[in-house]
Amino acid sequence: MEKRSSAEGLPGAASLSVVTVHLNDFEALGRTRDSLQSVLESRSVEWIVVDGGSTPDGPREIGILASTRLDADHFLSGPDQGIYDAMNKGIALASGDYLLFLNAGDLLHPDFRVDILFEQLGGQAPDMAWGECYDIDRTGRQYRRRPRGTAWLRVGMPVSHQAIFFSRHFLPDPAYDTRYRYAADYDLLCRLIANGARIMHSNQPVCVFDLQGRSSQNKRAALYEESEIRRQRLGASRLFDGSIRRAKLAVWRLSSVLPRSRATWRRHL
Repeated sequence: MEKRSSAEGLPGAASLSVVTVHLNDFEALGRTRDSLQSVLESRSVEWIVVDGGSTPDGPREIGILASTRLDADHFLSGPDQGIYDAMNKGIALASGDYLLFLNAGDLLHPDFRVDILFEQLGGQAPDMAWGECYDIDRTGRQYRRRPRGTAWLRVGMPVSHQAIFFSRHFLPDPAYDTRYRYAADYDLLCRLIANGARIMHSNQPVCVFDLQGRSSQNKRAALYEESEIRRQRLGASRLFDGSIRRAKLAVWRLSSVLPRSRATWRRHL
């Protein structure tokens, strides 16, 4: 793809920065890059890649990293303090009005239309726009995940982090609390909603999320971080919080054995 200049939004129109964080998962990075090709043709979209200092081994991995450098509007490589530190670095490089985080392995949904998004954003100018996500499990089966209401925050994320468009000017600095390894996205959402964020719901499918990712592989640790945030940010009691955590862990274990049960529990928990 011909290299574009940094995002040059059309006069009066929204612009979008897509931030991708990566470390030594070259095949996943290549899939994410391929899924973005249609939107990267827009001069109102920029792609920012923050690489943690990956070390490619072999010509294929070198080729993926080289083509990513060419396609990206900004490519930053070097050691960081974890995924959320890298995401904060991506925000610092962004020039778009809105930001979308699709990390290596996350895919932009093939039916997503950036022109429709810009039309929606331009009409409402929200602090966040929430779209739909499709989870994909180890069997390749996909599960549609629609955004819930903000009341669901007491249980967990009411929307997939990969389906949120954040107004860059509404984000705090730093946006992500790097004390957390798995649940800083939940912490950020709690803070933004507490600060009165105006939310727009979009019926567009935005992303395909790989359930085999880092936070999924460390589910127990992620749930304990989520518990800490729920108590600190939302004032949840230990009894309520413990019940939610145990229920979510039990359902997660069930879905790992019976993948089709995921579609059922997504409708209820």
